[in-house]
Amino acid sequence: MIINLTPHAIRIRVSASIAAENDPADIVIESGGLARVGTRSTVCGYIDDVPILRTEYTGVTGLPDPVEGTTYVVSLLVLQALPDRKDLVGPATGPNDGVVRTADGRVYAVRAWQKW
Repeated sequence: MIINLTPHAIRIRVSASIAAENDPADIVIESGGLARVGTRSTVCGYIDDVPILRTEYTGVTGLPDPVEGTTYVVSLLVLQALPDRKDLVGPATGPNDGVVRTADGRVYAVRAWQKW
């Protein structure tokens, strides 16, 4: 079972098609919740009276405990925060990952998952 914990549907392109329009073989995994990394910002300096903020991560919320046979799709930031969780993957959206993009450059579908 795969549960998507990002704020939007994830489209997986399993065919060789590079066209951004809907491919009947695409797999769409709707959002089933939201896992987030909490943050806290502190001022660590100034440039010309404009504050420089340092962001600290405060923990992950919205992520269930591991369940045998379940994989959770999360953001890269959640993956980075929890590198030891074997049940987490993220959409592979890097420049060499075969991402299918719309004419204006937005990610339309991914072809793979990533781990951190």
